[in-house]
Amino acid sequence: MFNPVCRQVKRPDQTITHYSLEVIQQLCDYIKDSNADPTEALVLYLIIFHGLSTQELRFAQLPCVIALREEIPVQTLVEAYYLVLPKPIPSRGLRTSGRFDNLLLFPSQAAMWFKPLLQRFLEQRQQRLKGSTNQYLLVAPGQALHKKPVSQKTIQRIVRQASLRVLGVTCYPKVLRSTAGVIFTDRAGVGILSRMGWGDQQAFAYGYAQRQTVRPHGYSVR
Repeated sequence: MFNPVCRQVKRPDQTITHYSLEVIQQLCDYIKDSNADPTEALVLYLIIFHGLSTQELRFAQLPCVIALREEIPVQTLVEAYYLVLPKPIPSRGLRTSGRFDNLLLFPSQAAMWFKPLLQRFLEQRQQRLKGSTNQYLLVAPGQALHKKPVSQKTIQRIVRQASLRVLGVTCYPKVLRSTAGVIFTDRAGVGILSRMGWGDQQAFAYGYAQRQTVRPHGYSVR
């Protein structure tokens, strides 16, 4: 007699989708372009170079630095040169314990071109704030007074606008991050992903799972 409980169901093969290195190179060129929109360039940088997820981008905050005396100005993001990332909310279904460190330190070797980008970003951000205070890194136009994190759709819109500007097609934050995971894995091994916020099982999959190069939405062969 057939016992359905003893039946073994084959686990579906996991596939990691990612963009080509050519696509990433074009986006990296845009990040370093002094004429690039600073918010778009910064978001692309944080995803590609640091593997930030949409959730991390939404809740990332500026450094909270308190001056020792009133006459001492508070450090700006450019001077502090780091971001504060959120810690995952404890949950029974939590798949990752988060990053090794919630302080995202920017590399000193990139300071020559990255600090000017941060300065342009702060100037654009200040125009959107219009005098209000908001500790979140990203603020949506017209929403700064609410002092709430931007929505997931806002992150998607920023990435979409940047990729349309550079490539003429649409890239998605999730695939950009998985592309960053592939690059990190090939250069440093899967162990680095666990320290950058990927869950242990998810990080391990980057070492054995089948990979599939996908084209940005709307891409056509010329």
